[in-house]
Amino acid sequence: MKKQNDVIKFKWETDEEYEYRNNIYLFSDKLNKILGDLANLAKQSLPNYQPMLDKIRSNYGRFIKLLVPDCYKDFHNLYKSGLEYYMKGLVILVNTFIDKKENKLPDNDKNVISKITKAGNFFQAGDAYFRIANTKNFELFEKQQIKYHEEQEKQKNKVKK
Repeated sequence: MKKQNDVIKFKWETDEEYEYRNNIYLFSDKLNKILGDLANLAKQSLPNYQPMLDKIRSNYGRFIKLLVPDCYKDFHNLYKSGLEYYMKGLVILVNTFIDKKENKLPDNDKNVISKITKAGNFFQAGDAYFRIANTKNFELFEKQQIKYHEEQEKQKNKVKK
């Protein structure tokens, strides 16, 4: 499991930005574990997706309460959308696979396949949002690093004159 001190503070980061990035680092580690558990659960003949949905909802609740620095707002909104799509997919799976009275799959196979496909589409959309969010995050780091190094270079040039 990742720890809080695994995240390095960049010279150009404010304390607020560092704290947010650190929280995202820990949060994404938890989410990756949940998604790994979800993949293993899908291999079962009669999976119970409710615990996975509960875990993602719980983490989602913590995620939306984070204080978001301005530079991370785009990333945060994209990541939030990815989580929401995953929750939609899990709701479909929970409703498809849980028949509390008889503890068996619903009889209509075409309906089950259609719902699994729809849930899969939501998962793919969630993945897409996560990929776009991570790309935006890398772009932000790159811009910040370039800006920082340009400012350092300007200061060096001023000192030489």
